[in-house]
Amino acid sequence: MTRFGGLCKSRIPSTPHGTAVKVATDAVQIMGAYGTTSKSGAEKYFRDAKMMQIVAGTNEICRLEMTAPLLPYAGLGVMGSD
Repeated sequence: MTRFGGLCKSRIPSTPHGTAVKVATDAVQIMGAYGTTSKSGAEKYFRDAKMMQIVAGTNEICRLEMTAPLLPYAGLGVMGSD
């Protein structure tokens, strides 16, 4: 077992999820009120992208969990200690 074996098992990068949500949000905003209707299709892409982000969830927590053990090596101390 590696030194970081206890870290978050899901190492899915959050970038694709965030990008999908941003693009879908921009599409809805560009289309205005029509972008929120089911006829436009943009609202479905937004829902799907947001759901993908939620399901993948805990990305920020995983990032913190993976980087927390490295903070002492960077001279930043330990998270949660004062």
